[in-house]
Amino acid sequence: MTADERQKTIEQMSRFTGLSKEVIDEANLRIDVPKFTHYLLIDQKLRVGRLDGRYTGPDPNGLLDTPFYDPTESNILPPFNAAFNNYVRNELGYKVDMPYYLFARDAGLEEKWDWGSGIEGFPDTASALRRALVRNPFLKVLVMEGYYDLATPYYAANYTFDHLDLPGKYRTQLSYATYNAGHMVYLPLDSLKKMKSDEGGFIDKATAGQ
Repeated sequence: MTADERQKTIEQMSRFTGLSKEVIDEANLRIDVPKFTHYLLIDQKLRVGRLDGRYTGPDPNGLLDTPFYDPTESNILPPFNAAFNNYVRNELGYKVDMPYYLFARDAGLEEKWDWGSGIEGFPDTASALRRALVRNPFLKVLVMEGYYDLATPYYAANYTFDHLDLPGKYRTQLSYATYNAGHMVYLPLDSLKKMKSDEGGFIDKATAGQ
């Protein structure tokens, strides 16, 4: 890449991402999610949510090597935790002193997880799904994507499925639905309603004639 090509690439990336040209240049054109969420609103000392980019939280230190946190979790986990604990104790009558963990990592389960799919690098479940689709011609897949999801970014699933090297007839087994939401597409009420409708239509279509 020539110096002129590099500069044009930096300008284009800045236009697409909203990041400053200086940040992109310093990162050598390689912007991962932590860099993006940290630097996008750095002038306001805010960090962007990873699970849902619509959420922001204070990032006063301004250093990338500070402990990473997701403003999405800070906004949604307390009500989830409170609602669950109230439900199991007051409605189900299940009362124990054990803490309720919202994430497997908090319970230490990540250490016990079988990461076999990532033995050659990053975890990869796409190849397993490809085998399942080919072996079972009746298998249908509905992919639900939130526009503001940076954990499993919007359109990344489309890219993955487009590169599964599936024969044409198997591509009809795939369906896609998009939402004005983040990773948990059911959080906004309008997305929850759309999700219910999409799921119902998917099931009706998949079971038609049975």
